[in-house]
Amino acid sequence: SIKTIGLANTAISNTSSGDIQINGEKVKTGWGLTAGTLYYLSDSTAGNITDTPPTTPHSWVIEIGRALSATRFLINPRVIGKKA
Repeated sequence: SIKTIGLANTAISNTSSGDIQINGEKVKTGWGLTAGTLYYLSDSTAGNITDTPPTTPHSWVIEIGRALSATRFLINPRVIGKKA
């Protein structure tokens, strides 16, 4: 959503609270990221990130950050704009 501010450290249900990292480097094994690739908030699966920017008309394009390696991610969320 347009209100995205960062990445949760663990899954958080919509009736719970939890920690969110809003910027900086995050390390997690098993991500399988591609170094140098930009990642976006998915417009098809809530809460997921993807290396493909949304293409659905009227979807918000929100860049979440860039992969530094297969396990290191630089969080730097920003709104790119809304698809026409």
